[in-house]
Amino acid sequence: MPYSILKAPSNKFKIQFRSRHIQGSINRTFPTYDEAVNLGNELDESLEKLILGEKAIPAYPPQTLIDSVHPLLTSHILHRPYFNDLGIDSNGNQLTLSHLIDNYLLWHNSQPDKTDYGVAPRLRWWRENYGYIAIESFTAIEVSEGIEKIISGKGISDKKPRTPQTSNRYKANLSSVFTYAIKPKRVHIKGSHTPKARLISNPCRLVQGEPEGTPRRRSLTVSEQERLIEASKQSEWKPMYALVLMALTCGARKGELMGLRWKDIDWSNNTVFVLRTKNGDSKEMSIVPKLKDYLFRLWGSVKLSTNDINVKEHLIFRGIVSPYRSFTMHKQWIKTLERAEIEPLDDKYGEPIVFHSLRHTFCTTLHRNGEDLKTIQSLAGHRDISTTLRYTHDDKDTKEKAIHNSFANYG
Repeated sequence: MPYSILKAPSNKFKIQFRSRHIQGSINRTFPTYDEAVNLGNELDESLEKLILGEKAIPAYPPQTLIDSVHPLLTSHILHRPYFNDLGIDSNGNQLTLSHLIDNYLLWHNSQPDKTDYGVAPRLRWWRENYGYIAIESFTAIEVSEGIEKIISGKGISDKKPRTPQTSNRYKANLSSVFTYAIKPKRVHIKGSHTPKARLISNPCRLVQGEPEGTPRRRSLTVSEQERLIEASKQSEWKPMYALVLMALTCGARKGELMGLRWKDIDWSNNTVFVLRTKNGDSKEMSIVPKLKDYLFRLWGSVKLSTNDINVKEHLIFRGIVSPYRSFTMHKQWIKTLERAEIEPLDDKYGEPIVFHSLRHTFCTTLHRNGEDLKTIQSLAGHRDISTTLRYTHDDKDTKEKAIHNSFANYG
């Protein structure tokens, strides 16, 4: 049996799962002995299936095996030889797009500081629709055709039409896959014999992005913000209040917030540190007193609920199954909007009220309160001030006030 269970002084049961087939060990604590045994058996069964899967003929795609194992095992098995030369068959044949995407996803999913959790689903779309094509044969023509399918909803199984903005994200993610292969010279064309051999090119760079049209203009009014904050306090998911308040007062993106860990909070300086933003930079955000107090209470309850010595590594907005995977909060978000009596679809602009609207609201609130654009740009983490301009919405009252202050005495 590859696991042991010990009873802690707190009368909880700690399981340690170790095996020569994995790197390191998996440690978890449960209120009951049966729960600990169940996890041990699940991990043991999953690892056994993985070992058998590696020997299967015909061979399973590496990503298929990764997707099939228990989530807690994923980061402990990537060292195995089966995943070393992902996508290269025993005859040294050239890679297909499917192999290259599998390779990239194994690397991307192992990154602790990723913020965009939509990358994998978007790349799976490319893999399903174009994965069979050899990399050398995959050109800008296929990229353009794929973008048209994404916008019109004509994928093999995914028939949902997407906006031009979203199609640009699909293209950008695919471009990252090729950049991943090219820059560190991870992948060479069939027939390469030296590290200086000709590398694959990035066909995505030859395809112009789709026009993104009018940016979102919807931000919440002061009254809506107050109702949303009160409604979030009533959520059955307790961290919802902290998530909404942090989005409104820090202006962080959803992915940045969902990736925060308890170790990122500096309680003495009232700040929280984001290791990597969407732009690839890091940033420090100030937290307001009420947010700090609520987070501190949450932190206290988290420490009491586990004996995990790595508890500071847990996500603040953790999922139900694992503290290392973020919570899927869409249903709770919709319920919070309903309690706050905020319509999911805005009548004025015809735009949906999404979680990202809170980031718009953050920038707009700063602008209305007289903060200059450079300050807003810095707080929001925009590289280009033109991006900041898209977030600062001048409403009717703001415009009337500006005209009155400047021209009231004319005539």
